[in-house]
Amino acid sequence: MLRVSQFLVALLFNLAPTSVTLANAGDAFRSKVPPGTVELDLLKMLNISTLHKGVGRTTGPISSLPAWKLFSGLNAVQIPLEPESSFQHQLASTGALSAIFVTRPNRHSVATLFSIHLPGKMSPLVRVAVNFRTRRFVLSYTVPDYVATSSDEDEGGDRATNRRDLDVADDVSEGDGTEPMADDADETFRLNSADVRHVKFKLASAKALKKTHGWTWIGVTLTREKVTLYENCEKPVEIELVHSPLLRFPSDALVYFRQEPGLKRKFVGSVQVARLYSNRITSRPWKCSSAGTASLDE
Repeated sequence: MLRVSQFLVALLFNLAPTSVTLANAGDAFRSKVPPGTVELDLLKMLNISTLHKGVGRTTGPISSLPAWKLFSGLNAVQIPLEPESSFQHQLASTGALSAIFVTRPNRHSVATLFSIHLPGKMSPLVRVAVNFRTRRFVLSYTVPDYVATSSDEDEGGDRATNRRDLDVADDVSEGDGTEPMADDADETFRLNSADVRHVKFKLASAKALKKTHGWTWIGVTLTREKVTLYENCEKPVEIELVHSPLLRFPSDALVYFRQEPGLKRKFVGSVQVARLYSNRITSRPWKCSSAGTASLDE
């Protein structure tokens, strides 16, 4: 039988908030964001475990963290931001949103890593999508003038209903990561193109993944001025923004993990880290060996 003290410890653990202040977290990523930054661990918030249908265990590159195989049968994808008020308040204050993902996608997969939406809306407030087939990374965001709460009525109906149901980040036009291509005439996956901007990066070749056994380490920071991308041990890439994103999300906003509303395709593969931060990443969030492989200083 559990002692009273043991019971209380277990109870407090289960009632712990899903957002974590990094100043108190024993996490190797914490030195790469300012003190007091709030973290949302999407895997923990969704209670990802083998108790879920469509989840299996695997081994990832970070020995201190569990890694999971995610199959199409996993339907836990949505997280409300309303309970995470500290995250939202600091995000609005800092004007910077960051994310870190450590993933090993199935070959040639095309999927959203995460996106933030208003309830019932298909166009994203922010979205990060990766096409591992064509080696493209796409960050999309809605410009502030076009954001309304879910209770507001759109003039002439919801323009997002006219959106083409195409796979995100698919058929993206060429880019070398040196300039934004938000208004390309040949954009083939427009999401309400009048109000959504797309910033595209070209990822390293698939051959580079052989050194990491197929695992991709991605860190990205979105501010009002620019997007910064960290990929494995490649040189960081920055792109200046023509239009500033809205980083003060309505209280009823929802975070979607690995799948967007209105799209059937999900991220399928392995994942070990899926985290959002309410501030900017100040440098590469992991170490790189002389051979060019990513790791944590654990």
